[in-house]
Amino acid sequence: MVLKNDLLKYVSEQAEMEANRRSLDEYATKNLIAEATEIINDLFMSITVEKVEGYVIKSIDPVTNWRHREADDRESDWQKIHFKRADLQNAAERYLGRPWLHCRELDWFIVNALMYAQYQATLDFVLLHNRPFTRYLSKKTGVLKWRVSSAVWRSIVLIAKWLLWLGIFALTFRFVPVGPVAWTALTVLWSWQKWKALKKTHDLMASMIATYETLRTVSPNWQVVWNTLKKSRDAGVVWDGIVDRLVEERMHT
Repeated sequence: MVLKNDLLKYVSEQAEMEANRRSLDEYATKNLIAEATEIINDLFMSITVEKVEGYVIKSIDPVTNWRHREADDRESDWQKIHFKRADLQNAAERYLGRPWLHCRELDWFIVNALMYAQYQATLDFVLLHNRPFTRYLSKKTGVLKWRVSSAVWRSIVLIAKWLLWLGIFALTFRFVPVGPVAWTALTVLWSWQKWKALKKTHDLMASMIATYETLRTVSPNWQVVWNTLKKSRDAGVVWDGIVDRLVEERMHT
C-alpha cells in the first residue's frame, strides 16, 4: 500500500534536493516543490470512490491511499471506484519526465493503478455488451428493484426464446422433412460461435488478471512483470503505453 501523505512528503524532499543541486533561489524552489506535489495530488485525484448509503450516492471522494486490489475487491470496485484515465495518464507522463522524483513506490503505484483502470474499463465493456442491459444495470447499481426487474425480464425473454425455437422447429418439421435437423444444426453452430467468443473474452480477462497479479508487492520483479505483459499482449491485450515504458525502464535499471 502507498499513502498519499507519505508520497507528498517524499516528493517535497526530493524537490528541495533537486533545487539545491540546481542552485535555485527560494521562489524557484517553491515552484519545483509545487510541481512535484501537484503530480501526487493529480494521481490520487484521478481515482475516486463512491460512498453509498441505502442505494443513494452520498459522496464521490478521491482516494488517499492505494493498495493492490484482490479478487474479492473487483466487483465492489467495478461498482464504486472510478478512474479519470486521461488525468492519471497525464500525471504519470509528468512523473516519467522527472527522473529525480522516481522511486519504487511511485513506480508501482502508477503501473498498478493504470493496469487496474484498464482491467476495470475492459470488464465494464464486456459486461455491458455480453449481458442483458437490465442485468448489467442491476449489478452495476446494486439496487434491489433492478435485480428483481432483471430476473423477471430474463425469465420472460428465456420463455419467449424457447417458444420461438420450438415454434420454428415445429413449422420446419411440418413443411420440410429435414428442416428440424437443419434448424438444430444452425442452433448448435450459433451456440458454438457464441461459446468461442465468450471463451476468447474469458481468456483475455484472465490474461489481464495474471499480469496484474505480478504487482502484488510494492517491489515487484520487473522482469517477471515484463514477461507477463508480453504474454498478455500476445493474447490480445493492448496495455497503456505508459505501462510498457515504465516497466521496460525499470527492468533495465
